Amino acid sequence: MSYNSAMAEIIVVHGTPGAGKSTHSERLANYSINERPVFHISAGNRLRDIRIGVVESAYSSVINSPDAPSLLDHRVVNGVIFEFVSQCPENSIVLVDGYPRFSDATGVFLETIKEGNHTLLGCINLNISLETSTERLSGRGMRSGERIKGGSSAEFAEKRYADHLKYTNEAVQTLGEVARVINVDAESDLNTVWEAYNEAFKTLTTKE
Repeated sequence: MSYNSAMAEIIVVHGTPGAGKSTHSERLANYSINERPVFHISAGNRLRDIRIGVVESAYSSVINSPDAPSLLDHRVVNGVIFEFVSQCPENSIVLVDGYPRFSDATGVFLETIKEGNHTLLGCINLNISLETSTERLSGRGMRSGERIKGGSSAEFAEKRYADHLKYTNEAVQTLGEVARVINVDAESDLNTVWEAYNEAFKTLTTKE
């Protein structure tokens, strides 16, 4: 599918479950940088909003099909991401939160960036320990729109952490072959992590 939107600069935001990638990205999206608007799209939240009808999408019928797998084809997720990007004003900075999660999805992601004349500025990767991740996710008991299916909240948190290490870290490494990755220690308090996240953002958006 072709995208004819105005060019955008894209920053991928990844992070260990519970590290606060959506919290800090959403906070940054309330700002403008040198009069350029900043937008945030969480892949997981966007897909859930499409499923419940809060957001209209050209991919609604595919996502809501009774035959749709629980893990959607990465081309569908990629389409949803760039559908959002295409709706952003000209010369926006877009924080793409939680995508691409898998290494084999980075190819179509990078191809679409090239096709749309967008720019990948880099990746901000927030990291916390298993202990901290389990503590934070267990406190929630669930993430937005997703209830625990059997087992304890701690087991749920540990599985998400393991999946991140197995799959998402590979995607981050693949992105690191073509763009800069800045790792952020997210173990500290919210304000300290925000300062580090914001500094990483400034580093990626500063023209040399």
